[in-house]
Amino acid sequence: LTAVAVLPILSVAFSGSLPALARALNPDTSARRDRAVYDSMIVDLPATARIASTFRFLPHLANRAEVHSMHHIYTGRYILSDKPYPVPELDYVLMDSNDPLTFAPDGFGHAGSPASIISLLGKDKWTIDRQQGTVTRFRRRPMF
Repeated sequence: LTAVAVLPILSVAFSGSLPALARALNPDTSARRDRAVYDSMIVDLPATARIASTFRFLPHLANRAEVHSMHHIYTGRYILSDKPYPVPELDYVLMDSNDPLTFAPDGFGHAGSPASIISLLGKDKWTIDRQQGTVTRFRRRPMF
């Protein structure tokens, strides 16, 4: 009976969920500041905008019609596949250069990844629409 009572408590203690819960409940965490920056970057985007973003932006872009994850474009392929990921036609790119899942060596990136970003941003004329800290919003310039 003691083992049955203690095992759930130990599993919670060693799972790492307690520090994650403490960070989530702490109002002064950098994650909360990051979320506020992400929300400020998307608040005025048109509902029909075609957007690519780094991984941490994706939850903030839920329920939009056309959202592409930057890690697919960055790696040039779909996840767990050698199938190429074509660079889509986009209106905005939302990039957090500090996003570990997109850019860190232990994330989705690989040696050829910078060429994929160049192919995305070099394809059309882009301008920096807004920038705050490590977060940049690029907007494709209209072609006249």
